[in-house]
Parts: sequence; structure tokens; C-alpha cells
Amino acid sequence: MIQEEREQGRTVFLSSHLLNEVERTCVRVGVIREGRLVVIEAIQELRKKRVKWAEVELTREVDPDTFRVPGVRSIQQEGKKLRLALEGHYQEVLQVLARSPIGDLTIRDASLEEIFLEYYAEDKDRQP
Repeated sequence: MIQEEREQGRTVFLSSHLLNEVERTCVRVGVIREGRLVVIEAIQELRKKRVKWAEVELTREVDPDTFRVPGVRSIQQEGKKLRLALEGHYQEVLQVLARSPIGDLTIRDASLEEIFLEYYAEDKDRQP
């Protein structure tokens, strides 16, 4: 029903904690934190401003510090699998990846849930 209304050009306000549903249904979203609207924007625009994730499966274990270059915000490692949070310029990251023993590589945008959690993490970081 919501999808039908949207297709007819009507504005629908939807409040939900099921962010995968919101992502499938909505074009624009707002994030409310502590009773204040902190952002309202098209989902695609939010994604452009946030991290991308590189999920790297290596053919052998490599020291994760190899990937600590400009453009990598954080690194998570589980054996031969790495998850890199990418932001900004990717030139140095791409150079490191090109020299690495990669079995598989996937680069994806952050999900709406990951974006939402970033807004709340930013708030937590500001607390004394």
C-alpha cells in the first residue's frame, strides 16, 4: 500500500526501526536523535557522504596494518578476511590492494542501518 501511494507521487511519512524496509520503500529519510531532526536527505546522497565497505578475502593472512593508509577509516580482521571502512580518496588503498594476495573483493555502499548507527556513534563521541 505504501509503495502504491509513493508510485502515485504522494508523500508518505513512515516511522520504523526496520531500516531494511525503510531502505526498500523510501527515497528520502530523516534521522531523529534526542528529539531533534539531525539530517533529512535522499538515501543515495547520504550514501555518497558516508563510508564504503571493502570486503577482502585474502589467499593468505596479511598483517592488517598493511592497509592502514589514507582512505581507510577502520579495519576489521577475521583470519584471511578483512573489512575496510573506506572514505575520501582511494588511490593509496587501491595501490595496497593491487599488491595484496586477493582471492575475492567486494566494495559496497553502507546500508541505511550502518549510516543510522554512524549518526548515533558521532553523538556518543561528542560526550565528555
